[in-house]
Amino acid sequence: MSAYADFVFQGDLGDMPWTVNVGVRYSETDTTASGNQATLLDISQNPLDGTILDQTYIEDENGQRASVPISLKNSYTNLLPSVNVKFEIEEDMLLRFGYSETITRPTLEAMRPVTNIGTTRPDILLASGGNPYLTPFLSTNWDVSYEWYYADASAVSIGIFSKDVEGFISVTPAIEAFSLASGSYDFSVSRPRNGASAQVEGLEMAWTHTWESGFGIQANATIVNSSSDDGFQLEGLGDSQNLVGFYEKDGFQARVAFNNRESFLQTLRNGDTGEPEYVDTYGQWDVSASYDINENFTVVFEGINITDEYTSKHGSLASHFTEQVRSGARYAVGVRGSF
Repeated sequence: MSAYADFVFQGDLGDMPWTVNVGVRYSETDTTASGNQATLLDISQNPLDGTILDQTYIEDENGQRASVPISLKNSYTNLLPSVNVKFEIEEDMLLRFGYSETITRPTLEAMRPVTNIGTTRPDILLASGGNPYLTPFLSTNWDVSYEWYYADASAVSIGIFSKDVEGFISVTPAIEAFSLASGSYDFSVSRPRNGASAQVEGLEMAWTHTWESGFGIQANATIVNSSSDDGFQLEGLGDSQNLVGFYEKDGFQARVAFNNRESFLQTLRNGDTGEPEYVDTYGQWDVSASYDINENFTVVFEGINITDEYTSKHGSLASHFTEQVRSGARYAVGVRGSF
């Protein structure tokens, strides 16, 4: 349940018009995570192998491991302010400033209530699971941008941004005590947890230019950098560049695009190895075209990754190859209608 209020103020600073939007959002969140949990009763020495501790669970009438329904509740509140300021430096030039606090909620997968017991050996007790007590991580954001609309359909912009993230959710191990029939045991349990903090700074640039002939070009690039006090790395962050050539006139549209993304960390812990996994720099070519037969029907064509590029991944070292994925070149032809 949430409520939001905002206020708009306008005025002139000399000959320069300005607009300020101020808002705040308050939200209350209640969650219930339900599932079925196999209940561990005890661990005991394997009579044939001294390096193994056998696991004993609640069983049904057929001697099979039984699951017990569980349901765990959580609640949290958030107060999120925002401020947006716009200055019209010239008739075709804008300067913007923004400040906001935003939240990113945990995924349903991360909130699953079940804990799975893994390895049980005399000196190694491991488990993993979800965490229904997760709260959103909070990002404090600000950005400054300059925009110049130098023609009717042409513009250039540049902006810098910063995000300070608190309570970032990451899968980390921690010691948790399990009370079993023969006593209390400390397990190292890997599950999503709040706690990590990180800072993200970046630069965004974009340019769009069109000619009266119908041809045009779009180009943009993002440069991003992240850091943290404890060396924690954010997943999914990487520099990117996009270049598009297009033609739009007399009902015909065509685009050729090259999209490139620099190497980035995909996951801190790969499911197979438990080690970080990175995606190598990847670029692909896409094409599309359409023609308006009349006001109601349009024929369309699309080609994605027409040069059949592969996605490659590596571990902590660039030479540690882990995976190569081929999605293939994909084409589509269709007719779109509106009535």
